[in-house]
Amino acid sequence: MTDFLKGGWSIVESDAAIYTDLLKTLGVFGVKVEELQSLDEGCLSNLHPIYGIVFLYKWRPGESTFGSVEKSVDGMFFAQQVIANACTTQALINLILNITDENVNVGKILEDFKSQTMLFDPACRGLCLGNNEAIREVHNSYARQYVEGEIMVHPDKEEAFQYVTFIPFKGRIYELDGLHEAPIDHGDYDIVKGWLPNVMNCLRRRVKTYIDGEINFSLLAVCADKLQKMEKDLEILKTGPIEEETNRQIMELEGEIQIELEKKEIIRKDNMRRRYNYIPFLTELMKVLAKEKKITPLIEQEIRKL
Repeated sequence: MTDFLKGGWSIVESDAAIYTDLLKTLGVFGVKVEELQSLDEGCLSNLHPIYGIVFLYKWRPGESTFGSVEKSVDGMFFAQQVIANACTTQALINLILNITDENVNVGKILEDFKSQTMLFDPACRGLCLGNNEAIREVHNSYARQYVEGEIMVHPDKEEAFQYVTFIPFKGRIYELDGLHEAPIDHGDYDIVKGWLPNVMNCLRRRVKTYIDGEINFSLLAVCADKLQKMEKDLEILKTGPIEEETNRQIMELEGEIQIELEKKEIIRKDNMRRRYNYIPFLTELMKVLAKEKKITPLIEQEIRKL
């Protein structure tokens, strides 16, 4: 099937800030990606609502599947994985296109892609995703830079990693794994308590299948962008009757908004640096240092500091 794909997909560093910015560039509004440091539900308390969780794990041949594989789920978007190097982007797209919160806008690129492929089967959707030029260009714009001629590790010698998505959908928890033909049903959940206790138990069970000391897994949560809600709350406060308590709330909210804006600016600058190609500059710098015979003295100077 991959023979029908046009254009390559590059490797993108797995980083929450990068994927937050990538989704923004795709036109998605109202969400951000946060890395989870543990499977403790306490680490989720400040992230509500959480629309889905992306689980990165080391893939192992013949690994058994928890839950039951469903042939199809009415109204759900699911694309199989036929793209190399785009696991996280595809996992995020599978997640984003199943969010029903009116505060989230998926943007024109993804909305068009969904409307054009919704009647297709998961395999054809995956093929269409691989050939979607707009999505591929955004993804590749976040790829790491390589030196021309750099020796890459052969894929057969690399550890294989897979990204899967867990989402709540119509009262049940589903796992969207692009290596399977259909979504995996992990059962229903208590509407009052929410889906997170159940999905965290599911993830704990998955992690326990790894040998002791195995740490090759990580979690990304796709949650609401707090800044959007804070700005709406501030607008409501400012349009209502102004009292002493209201003024205090406005000042606190403005301070919190400023903190979030500063965080976003730091992330924006970091992502800009990541995406900039410093390789030509560094190559020319090394040539100049070599020509002036300064490389060896600099290396020796640094060695003496050790």
